[in-house]
Amino acid sequence: ITVPSRDGVNHYIRVFPLSSESSDKPQCRSNRNYDTIMALKNPTEDERKGYLGQCALRLLKHFDVDQSFLSDSLHNLYGGAMKKLLKLWFSDEYKRSEWSSFTHFNTISKKLYQYRYPSTTSRTPRPLIQFHRFKANEFRLILLFAAPIFKSYLKPKIYKNYLLLVFAFHLAEFRSLRSTDIDDIRFLLGSIFLFPL
Repeated sequence: ITVPSRDGVNHYIRVFPLSSESSDKPQCRSNRNYDTIMALKNPTEDERKGYLGQCALRLLKHFDVDQSFLSDSLHNLYGGAMKKLLKLWFSDEYKRSEWSSFTHFNTISKKLYQYRYPSTTSRTPRPLIQFHRFKANEFRLILLFAAPIFKSYLKPKIYKNYLLLVFAFHLAEFRSLRSTDIDDIRFLLGSIFLFPL
């Protein structure tokens, strides 16, 4: 369904609501559940399940709805994972949590703003105070290059956990990946602790 992103704002986002009491838990997309959903007669039900309509590629013999699409790493990984980490570390609602670095926010923000990113960077991140409005590429730059700044301000186990993500994403950025690289990425991502630690 499409809902306003905030009260009083003319901006809408798509959401896929789940009830905590629902026995209908999320499933990975597959040819089987895709075909089942496409057979539904109610278009609003289709949209609620995350599909806007038929995929012409589904007619191909060896096409798999789950495995045949590439993930958008810029928005799903960088704009998702790094945005969530910054929220956990710096949002007021988590300032009493063991993983919070809320008290260091201004110092980290100043250092990130002064940080020298690689010369290939076309747009450096805005001040950290605006991270809720960052573009996915701004999150990407902070995740890939700003780890040295976070080292002094994140608790050691939080920083080590963050480094696993940094190393995995650096490997994933390679122009070509060998099977050993993919194994290493899986290992690193599988070693990350979920919050709360």
